[in-house]
Amino acid sequence: YARRLTDEEEYERALAIVNKALGVFFEGRWLWRRYGCIKWYACELLDAYAALTVALDLGYPASRVFHARGQVLAELGRYDAAIAELSEALRVPRSSISIAQAKSARALALGMAGDLKASLAEFDSASETIPESGWLWYWRALCLRHGGRSEEAVAALERSLIVDSPRLPNPR
Repeated sequence: YARRLTDEEEYERALAIVNKALGVFFEGRWLWRRYGCIKWYACELLDAYAALTVALDLGYPASRVFHARGQVLAELGRYDAAIAELSEALRVPRSSISIAQAKSARALALGMAGDLKASLAEFDSASETIPESGWLWYWRALCLRHGGRSEEAVAALERSLIVDSPRLPNPR
């Protein structure tokens, strides 16, 4: 239910459910991962990173934590760490969508770290699987703008606002 509330951008309600569950199952590593994901969607990046780290410390599968935490690290501007964690997540892929999402986040980190060519290639690869991802187009726009390609950045940003699989959450 907390995941569905997160998708509906009801972050406070989702957090209330997870907080209540953590009161009973404090060492529930799956709950800490969910808490971290909610905080990430709510754009509370430091709290997201901390919760995901707790999930990892409690034994949640590393590749799944690295997938989520790598995205948080990229948005925090910790590009080298994000690339490392997302690369590790890609070593144990779960599905074609998971692979594309991790590649898209790694593309953000690559582009913002200054390797726009590699970034765009990674976005292109990811877009074969998730062409309607708001995240992908938003992150691509950020990289294009950072690389001085403003017109392309505007087009990518506009696309990020009309695609919806998944939709870009409002805090972005």
